[in-house]
Amino acid sequence: MSATKWTVFAALLTVSAGAFAGETAGTYMTFSRATSESTLPDGSRSRLIHYYHAGTSDKADSPLAGKTSECVARMIVSSAGKVTGGSGLCFAQDATGNGGSWTWKVTEAGTEKCPQVCGTFQWAEGYGNAKSATATGAWRQTYAGKDGGVGTYTLKYTP
Repeated sequence: MSATKWTVFAALLTVSAGAFAGETAGTYMTFSRATSESTLPDGSRSRLIHYYHAGTSDKADSPLAGKTSECVARMIVSSAGKVTGGSGLCFAQDATGNGGSWTWKVTEAGTEKCPQVCGTFQWAEGYGNAKSATATGAWRQTYAGKDGGVGTYTLKYTP
């Protein structure tokens, strides 16, 4: 095959692979299962949370579509009760056993741009029909209570 044909083939392959990438948006809800706290030397608290995560997606091929997650998180809460940091790990699965894990972290909280809590997340690994999935996104909590929270997210992904 000539160099020109290889170049055209590689360009077509690159364009077709990019065509499978998607963007989605949705809402999520979390439901606290167990929470424990310990006071840190500066008066803030370390909050360990075990919770369930359920969400919607406007795209059926999104890695999060149709899946619920079981999660563990650690949040740092100021002595005034405001979240100042945190991260977590979630295990997602649908009714047929396809799923994976994803991680998240707090990037901003209690600011004009993000009055509640905001952050980023990333698909870490998958299995079943999500084995090859990749995804990164951002989330924004719009409500928080002792039993859980509600928010929105955006996601860029490859199924």
